[in-house]
Amino acid sequence: MEAMKKLFFTVAVFLVLFSSAANAANCGGGVPCNCGDTVTASYAMTGDMSCGIISGWVLNTGADGITIDCNNHMIDGDYDGIYISNNNIAINNCRLSGFYYALIISSANDTLVSDSILSNSFSGLYAQNSEDITLSNVTMFGNYMNIDFNNSRNLNFQSPNITEYSFDNITIELETNDGGVEFNEGVTETGSNLSSDITIKPNEITVNSAAHPGLNKPANLTFRNINYKEPVILKDSVECPEPDCYILYYNQGQGVLICNVSGFSTYSAGEGFTGAATGSAPGFELGLFGILFAALLVGVLSSRTVFGDIGK
Repeated sequence: MEAMKKLFFTVAVFLVLFSSAANAANCGGGVPCNCGDTVTASYAMTGDMSCGIISGWVLNTGADGITIDCNNHMIDGDYDGIYISNNNIAINNCRLSGFYYALIISSANDTLVSDSILSNSFSGLYAQNSEDITLSNVTMFGNYMNIDFNNSRNLNFQSPNITEYSFDNITIELETNDGGVEFNEGVTETGSNLSSDITIKPNEITVNSAAHPGLNKPANLTFRNINYKEPVILKDSVECPEPDCYILYYNQGQGVLICNVSGFSTYSAGEGFTGAATGSAPGFELGLFGILFAALLVGVLSSRTVFGDIGK
């Protein structure tokens, strides 16, 4: 399967370059983009684009640091959607549908895809030889394979809604408003629903490593909106001891706790503070109420002794 994908990709590159070379032009900025053009300056679409196979890639990048904002317009075609081969590229508000590869990232670093839908294609997102890819509020559905990563590193999901996926030794980070998971080692795994295999809920992070052992890796977990005096990490509702779990950072005012775990199940945070007075003797814990009661008792006994002496 992998050899067939690489062959298809090589043939695709050749056909696209051959078919679009004659008609492709530079666009972006104030110059409108048409099917097969190279975007050399930031560009905001003003309407839908529908392109056939002769156009090859609908759009491809030709400079670093540009933004393509589709303004929620649809881009569809018979071959490939947007091809990114430059660094520091942002793809915003795009609707890509009906392609072989809806979005290709090749030998590029620092790519942001936000508020977009990649659907009804063979692959929603294909990345090779690339690093630092962030997907923020990206939805994928109706694809044979939503995400296909090869020889790429540092994939960051923000509010993911992803089903089918395939990872080949890549580091992954997922973030939501409730928390996050950052794997410390490369992940090699395939699955049918990433959004259910890794779930991040208020004070609960679960990775289905039983069904997907490739996800059973050491990771840093972030819990947000946490308010404990002395938090502890719970694994399956039981306190998880070091070195399997340990806290890296906690700020009660910010409500943020970051910890490291050695492998996966279900993790949460809990209160470790018992309210006991510090410095008490082993086996004897005296709270504030106990201290007040003891002082009162001593006072009563002392009074009884004094009155008893007077009456003698």
